Amino acid sequence: MKNSPLFTIGDLSQVGIVRKSGRTFDTMQENTSRTGPPEFAKSPNRWSLYLKSISIDENFEALSIDENEIYFISIAWDYSGLPPIIYPPKDANISEFTIPLQPGNVRKFVGDGICIWPPRIVTGSLNIIITIFESDKDVRQLGAKLTKIHSVVKDSQLTSLITSIPNPTMIIAGTVANLAKELIGAIGRVLEENGDDYVNALLGSYATDKPQTSRVEAYTSKGIGIELEFVVS
Repeated sequence: MKNSPLFTIGDLSQVGIVRKSGRTFDTMQENTSRTGPPEFAKSPNRWSLYLKSISIDENFEALSIDENEIYFISIAWDYSGLPPIIYPPKDANISEFTIPLQPGNVRKFVGDGICIWPPRIVTGSLNIIITIFESDKDVRQLGAKLTKIHSVVKDSQLTSLITSIPNPTMIIAGTVANLAKELIGAIGRVLEENGDDYVNALLGSYATDKPQTSRVEAYTSKGIGIELEFVVS
C-alpha cells in the first residue's frame, strides 16, 4: 500500500492483560516464566462500535470530478478466540453498500449507524481495521471480490493467530500490528484488481484494562472523514 494509515486509535500492540496479583499490563510480555502466564482482561461492560458517517471534502483526490462512490470494508476482533467480524457480510450485494458522495457532502447513516462490532464483553482489546476505497463504478465484479476478501481474511495469519491462541503469552508486541497491515495490503490488492482505488485505512484498538466511556469520535485526513460511536452498555 502506498499510503500510511489514515488515522489510528490507540495501538494494535496494546492488549489488556491481568495477572493473578491484579496488576494490569498494556502489552504482552515475552518472558513470563517467573510469574506464570497472564490472563486477558475483560471489559466490565458490553462494548459496541458503529460507523455514524463518512464525508469527503475538496482535498479528496478523486477518480471522478463529479460524483464519487465510496465504500469501506471493516474487520473487528478481540482475543476471545472467535474469528473476526467482517462488514459487509459475505454474500452481500456490495453494490448496495457503495456510497455516492460529492465533495462537501456528508453521508449520515440512519438509526444507530452501521454496526461494525455488536454489543458484547470484550476480551483483551477491541481492534478495528477499516479500509476505504473509491469504486470505479463497475460493480459487476464486486460481489466476487467481497467473497474473495472474506476468504483472504479467513486464511490470513492474523485470523490464525487470534483464533488459536492458547494463552496471552503467544502475542508479542508488534506482531498483531504487522499482521494487520499485511492484511490491509492483501485486501487492497484484491480490490485494485477490480480497478478500485485505495483511499486509506483506519487502525484502532481499545484496550480492556483502561477506563472506556461511550463517545463519538471524528477523524479527518486527506480529504475524507468518518465518525465512529463507541458505546459502553
